[in-house]
Amino acid sequence: MSGGRAAPRRTLLGRVWGFMTFRLSRIWQVLVAMAGLALLWWGLPLALYKDVASEDVRVKAITDTRTALLAGLIGLGAIGTFWLNSRIYKITARTFELTEQGHLTERYSKAIEQLGSKGLDVRLGGIYALERIAVDSARDHPTVVEVLSAFVREHSNPARRGRSRAPAPSDHPQPTADVQAALTVLGRLPPREGVARAQLAAANLCRIDLNGANLCRALLREADLSGATLDGADLSGADLREANLSPVDVVEPGDLIGALLLRGAHLVEANLSGATLEHANLCLAVLVEANLSGADLREANLSDAYLHEANLSGANLDGANLSGAHLDWADLSGAQLDGVNLSGADLAKANLSGAFFGEANLSGADLHEANLSGAFFGMANLWDARGLSQGQLDSASGDALTWLPEGLQQPASWASDRGRAPSD
Repeated sequence: MSGGRAAPRRTLLGRVWGFMTFRLSRIWQVLVAMAGLALLWWGLPLALYKDVASEDVRVKAITDTRTALLAGLIGLGAIGTFWLNSRIYKITARTFELTEQGHLTERYSKAIEQLGSKGLDVRLGGIYALERIAVDSARDHPTVVEVLSAFVREHSNPARRGRSRAPAPSDHPQPTADVQAALTVLGRLPPREGVARAQLAAANLCRIDLNGANLCRALLREADLSGATLDGADLSGADLREANLSPVDVVEPGDLIGALLLRGAHLVEANLSGATLEHANLCLAVLVEANLSGADLREANLSDAYLHEANLSGANLDGANLSGAHLDWADLSGAQLDGVNLSGADLAKANLSGAFFGEANLSGADLHEANLSGAFFGMANLWDARGLSQGQLDSASGDALTWLPEGLQQPASWASDRGRAPSD
């Protein structure tokens, strides 16, 4: 047993001896360095000027040399101090960074854990915690967007809410508080270069409130935005192909105004410039003063939509359905409207300069005081168009197959044959 106790004692003594040896070696190194510097400062001048005959000259030279050496040593000491401080600063900064990253990782893990909670208040806490992380850390911002986007896609799914089927048009529920909160956070996160706003393809966002949200270049393809409120939202460059922005309720004819303002997609003054809305359903949508310049709206359904004073300049509306749409005072300058259906549309005082209406259907459309300068109506149907004057036609261009209302003549600049009515 004595042998068993001796081993730990020798180990402890060995450690003490090793520590003392290390300390003594350090002390000896310092003492040797100091002795070397003292020898350099004292002995080097004596060795340099030992052959000088004049005592006064030799003493002065030694003194000056020692002064110069002392100044040099002080300078080296200052450089060493600066280097040491810089090293300490770097180590401190790195330590702080690692500590901060550790705190962020801990906060992120806790927030993710909260998102999976069954308690609504806990999930809301996790959502707002992720928002704070994204604001504080540019590095974690993309991950937060991906997590919140996945949360919205998953938790907005009707199957997650006890439904075995898709809801009927009149049975669309309001979004849950946590889904609404996640969308609100995604819409107000600070913009950062290279970071997506949201990835919500095929998400169920029925009746969602996105007033003033920044969804610039967001992925909303095939998303259900029926009945959504998007007043002042920025959807510039967003991918809204095959998205649904139609009303959620069947409306009575006498309740049309209320349906447009309260039940349809509401995008008053929204910015959708450059957005992709190919095949999108915007039937009865309210897009008053909305910015849709350069938007891709090919084959979109905008029938009976409110587009009063909307900016559609340069937009691509080939094959779109705008029958009965309200486009008075709208800007359609330079727009591509090949094969578009504008039958019965209100285009009074609209700017149609430079627009292309090849094979477009404008039968029954109101063109009162519309600007048609430079617009092309080749093979277009203008039969029964209301408010169309000869002066407007003279400022536009067309061809022999353009159908014109009775009483108007084909301008001399057009083809030689007068346009024919549909009944011809």
